[in-house]
Amino acid sequence: MELMNKFKIIGISALSLFFCLFAYFIAISESDPRMDDGDLTIFEMNILEVLLFSYAMAGSMIGVFYSIGHAYRNGKKWVAVGILMCWPASIIYLIRRVN
Repeated sequence: MELMNKFKIIGISALSLFFCLFAYFIAISESDPRMDDGDLTIFEMNILEVLLFSYAMAGSMIGVFYSIGHAYRNGKKWVAVGILMCWPASIIYLIRRVN
């Protein structure tokens, strides 16, 4: 597997995990006592939440930068700017990209 395909896999999995964590945090916002103040800081998270959140953030940025770089190298400069402005669009670009 070439290096760029690894970045693609990391990006897709991390962006997917990011959206799953977003849904998880919304789901616990009503019932979890850690969310009583409406905020869940890194100090209030358990170790699994911290690890998943860190992977989701780092991997999402890898996916975004990979998508921007790939679009720019292929002459799609406006797509690269669009991904930069609306970074969740990078998951669509990562999935639809054909080698």
